[in-house]
Amino acid sequence: MIDRPANARLWTPATVQARPLSARERQVLRLIRAGGTLTRSQIIKHLDLSGPAIFRVTEDLSARGLIEIGEGVAHGRGQPSSSVRLIADSVVTAGLSVMTDAAEAVMINLAGEMLARANLAVDDMARATILPAFQDFIDQSLEARGLDRTRLGGIGVGLSGYFMDDGVQINTPTELDDWALIDLPSLLGRQFKCPAFVENIARAAAIGEALLGVGSWAPSFGFINVTAGLGGAIVIDGELMRGRIGNAGEIGAIPEMLGYPKPDLPSLIATLRAHDVHVTAIRDLLERYDERWPGVDVWVARMAPPLSLIAALMQHLLDVDAVVIGGRLPRPVIAQLVAAMRLPPGPTPPRRGLAKPAPQIVPAVLDSTAAAVGAASAFLKHQYF
Repeated sequence: MIDRPANARLWTPATVQARPLSARERQVLRLIRAGGTLTRSQIIKHLDLSGPAIFRVTEDLSARGLIEIGEGVAHGRGQPSSSVRLIADSVVTAGLSVMTDAAEAVMINLAGEMLARANLAVDDMARATILPAFQDFIDQSLEARGLDRTRLGGIGVGLSGYFMDDGVQINTPTELDDWALIDLPSLLGRQFKCPAFVENIARAAAIGEALLGVGSWAPSFGFINVTAGLGGAIVIDGELMRGRIGNAGEIGAIPEMLGYPKPDLPSLIATLRAHDVHVTAIRDLLERYDERWPGVDVWVARMAPPLSLIAALMQHLLDVDAVVIGGRLPRPVIAQLVAAMRLPPGPTPPRRGLAKPAPQIVPAVLDSTAAAVGAASAFLKHQYF
């Protein structure tokens, strides 16, 4: 077992470290973020905490500039209760997703609102090109919002590949050799002078779904990420499951190990070409996708069984509320997959007329920006929620 710090993927300069929020402050902040404007009395009822405790927590959060305390609101008898609301732009974060052929940047605020997004993809996907473009994106987005640089709490990067034994270095696909096997959190932290997180692309997307997507009703879910490859992630009770070094949920090898085809974008392109649809690359597929193209139904019929098997594994091993299909597939194709997938029946027949509860199979709420949103959200999750 490797002895590694819990924050192995986080680089934080000492100059920006402040007292972390307590568990109670995080609990209150999560509730305010989910509920919008609330009164202190409503928070007391939701969290079953005493009035003095909620008063102290909300005063502390207000002093940190994270919430605004308003005038009293009357609810029935008794003294009016002060309203509280999140100051959405008190903290903003920026996220970057880097894949073999795509790079997207987003900026979100404490409320999870997307303030800006941009496509940063270039032909060679080199760090020397992408990172300066990401810095320009951050500067321009802050200026457009009228925000000072001090509002930038941190950055996150979602990167294709898997973590190595140190839980820091990512072994990327060969197309991203420039990003491979380096201490990226430290490099980013020094370059951008703020806390920096690095996560695998599928798990970054799952963080985004947990905070801003299906996590609103499914606290536990398995995430299947269909891109240039096949990836996955596990969220249990709202928390991303990392495993020993950060590779939990890595499902990419399962279909081929069991004799199934691998569901990914290259296989979709190959199927389309076999049906005389001339698609040059993933970017071309996504820009020109047409639901009338022949071959899509064939691909969906071939890929629904291996994806159904993975969903069944998630059902039986993890007991999740949902299995979420996301990634860079066109949304209509995701919808077709969801409709075609079937959880295979187990060997045990229903007892007393009742089958074993099964998760819902659903499309991701977030679009292809999910990984960048999740990378940006990683800082908020770590520091505030």
